[in-house]
Amino acid sequence: MLNEEISLGKFNGDYVYNKRHPKDFFRSKAAKERSLLPEGTVLWKCADFGISPSHAITEWWVIGKHLEEVLRRCARLGTSVQRYCRARYAVIWEWRSAMSYLVEARLLQSVYGFSGETAAVDTQYSVKGQDTRLRNIALIGGDPQLCIPNLTIGHIAEIRQRPSGSLPAGWQSKAS
Repeated sequence: MLNEEISLGKFNGDYVYNKRHPKDFFRSKAAKERSLLPEGTVLWKCADFGISPSHAITEWWVIGKHLEEVLRRCARLGTSVQRYCRARYAVIWEWRSAMSYLVEARLLQSVYGFSGETAAVDTQYSVKGQDTRLRNIALIGGDPQLCIPNLTIGHIAEIRQRPSGSLPAGWQSKAS
């Protein structure tokens, strides 16, 4: 089973994936738990492309049931899912992701994942991508995220993808 050999202690210790310590992207520099995610589990994220054999599948996802809450928050705040996720999942522009699509997917087999709250990340770019040249901007993080290292096209399949800047419907009418 995918990631069966990675304990929570190892993940929060010296584990390296894609030349980084993924624990550092969680608040308190540690995932809170290791969970078995059963086959059929729905996940989502904002990304520049969907699931395809021509693109590597990233390890960062959100459990499906949290999407409804995010859409409600976006509607109340008068903001798009794209901008909300940039701030709450702390995806800085330096990582070259416009987060153009909301991608929903389903696990094809059970896997182990690591969860916790997203850590804040410092940047000099605004959520709109403007270089402010300031050194004191932070994307706040704080929403729940999953790290599932080693995902491949054999583990996950796309359900659908929608433009993230147009969701939730009607958010522009509430924006000031």
